[in-house]
Amino acid sequence: SLREYLLDDSCLINMVHLGAKAFEDIGGEVVQTTMFVMKNDPIKNYKSHYLRLVDVKDPILKEKEFLNDNHRYYSKNSDFQKIPGSPIAYWVSDKVRDTFDKYPLMSQFAKTRIGMATGDNAKFVRNWHEVFFNKIGFSHSRESAKSSIKKWFPYANGGPYRKWYGNYEDIVLWENDGYILQTEMHPSGRIRAHNFNLDCIFNIGLTWSLITSSVMSVKILPKGFLFSSGSPSLYSTNELLHVFIALLNSNLFRYYFSFLSPTMNCNPGEIERIPINIKIFKKVTIKETTSFCIKISKTDWDSFETSWDFEVHPFLKHKEDGSIRKAFENWERFTGQQFQQLKDNEEELNRIFIDIYGLQDELTPDVPDEEITIRQADRERDVKSFLSYAVGCMFGRYSLDNEGLAYAGGDFDASKYATFPADDDNIIPVLDADYF
Repeated sequence: SLREYLLDDSCLINMVHLGAKAFEDIGGEVVQTTMFVMKNDPIKNYKSHYLRLVDVKDPILKEKEFLNDNHRYYSKNSDFQKIPGSPIAYWVSDKVRDTFDKYPLMSQFAKTRIGMATGDNAKFVRNWHEVFFNKIGFSHSRESAKSSIKKWFPYANGGPYRKWYGNYEDIVLWENDGYILQTEMHPSGRIRAHNFNLDCIFNIGLTWSLITSSVMSVKILPKGFLFSSGSPSLYSTNELLHVFIALLNSNLFRYYFSFLSPTMNCNPGEIERIPINIKIFKKVTIKETTSFCIKISKTDWDSFETSWDFEVHPFLKHKEDGSIRKAFENWERFTGQQFQQLKDNEEELNRIFIDIYGLQDELTPDVPDEEITIRQADRERDVKSFLSYAVGCMFGRYSLDNEGLAYAGGDFDASKYATFPADDDNIIPVLDADYF
């Protein structure tokens, strides 16, 4: 509202946009600085003069770059009003601004929702491996979850930067359709939890972390999930979700979001302001490539015990002659190929979006290695994880005769362990005469 008021009733004459670290005694990336001159008169069609130094991090260099014409931009007040929210996006080209006039916004094709707040995560939220596995309900609809005897259900709850698939580690208490969460009172007299968006829970969607230190990363939200206030979500038709996850993970979206939401929060309403060129819905390659990206990311996520869909350690999947060294080398080759394939896929999707929007002069399709969010083989980490898996076999959590969890609570079935019996008393002596 303040921006709209200033743009209607005054005129920006010029601005030096210094960004962070404008002065030597002000450190960090938090304090953003700008200097400007305004006139209390809305001069029609006045081209304001801007100097953009936000990418120059050193205070001394900012001073030197002040006279560099490469940092200069010109823009009219009316240009900003073409963009929802009227951000002072002076560096954005006319071609980009015109997309807001030419194309409908994402809000016409999808709805975004903020998630629930339990009011007491220590009581209502767990990591999935902290409870009996048979008390967790997976892949439910809301109706089937109501009629089930399950107590805990998957819970999207933020997490580190990761695209396509993963960060699924939490569960939330939603027994009997969340009766306790919907009725338990806070000492102040209100219901403790809030923001359920019950029309969306358990449906397939997309999700991301609300607060990010770098850039937004979007993952598929599988069927059967609830989602927290730290993991806003987007819902549309299943067909369009594959297009939208590709768009939201693209360089194109990052560019738009840099001026639609220049804070560290990825708020749902701001995502709905992205202009959608409907040609992206007709590009079959987008959906096929996206499915491949999700598959690669899921394979990576499920290769480690932190996934509830973990089946068997990668060394056993990639063993050749019984040598751990050879198994690791095969695993290393496989992860390297997967990493490069995902990088190629993401760059191909970037190219498609850039071409469809006609922004070849504004953006490049390149994706740096550090933004590919699957893991490549790491000898120390992976051998440690193999030892962890071995200990899991000793205790009966895993079996060489069955994929996935063999025992994680409930009744113990000794018949599952023919090849490598689980320890009888759950005490593993670490002595050279025994296992080592």
